[in-house]
Amino acid sequence: MDKSTETGRVPQETLKRIAESNYIPTEKVRWYDIDITVRKSLTISQMLEFVKSVAEVCFNADTGAYRPEVKAFAIRCAILEYYAGFELPVNVVERYDLVYHLGYEVLKKVTDCVDQMQLRAMLEAIDEKIEHQAMSNIEAVTVQMNTLIAGLSNLEGRVAGLFRGVDRDTVAQIAKALAGGSFDEDKLVKAVMAAGNQELAARELTQAETEKQA
Repeated sequence: MDKSTETGRVPQETLKRIAESNYIPTEKVRWYDIDITVRKSLTISQMLEFVKSVAEVCFNADTGAYRPEVKAFAIRCAILEYYAGFELPVNVVERYDLVYHLGYEVLKKVTDCVDQMQLRAMLEAIDEKIEHQAMSNIEAVTVQMNTLIAGLSNLEGRVAGLFRGVDRDTVAQIAKALAGGSFDEDKLVKAVMAAGNQELAARELTQAETEKQA
């Protein structure tokens, strides 16, 4: 009696035997004067690389900005590279021109041979990965903005404390001291202290003259 009938389960050995006897890993297609060997499906590592490579291209490496206009191009490149083994240029301009100059026919020949369920699943995964990355970028910018705002609020409080009790003439002296260059917090503190010292010296001189007259 078959083991699957006895246990209600299909053994691994039976599944492997069926897969090995029926699965065709590649298919050859004729395109112009060359034979292209197309993979029917990708391994799990190839699948992960496929999705990652497309999703990453859709974001600017420097700014993190989403670039939806390159998505179709990136998918076309990935299909030709991973399924058909095409060697495409590293230079993105040359790669773009070559892929689109080759035309749609070769892309259709390749995609007609592959496991459609796997391809659709990867395309859906790419969309989800892009959405997740976009949200992560927004959250990162929000954190940076909150940190910046907190820093500015802290600086505002410190500056307010420095200027507390300072008259208009002293403020004018501080502004004059800072006019020669870009803003620098240490420079601001020094200017306030210098102005304060001048004010203190003036008060002491006035007091001394008053005492002398008395």
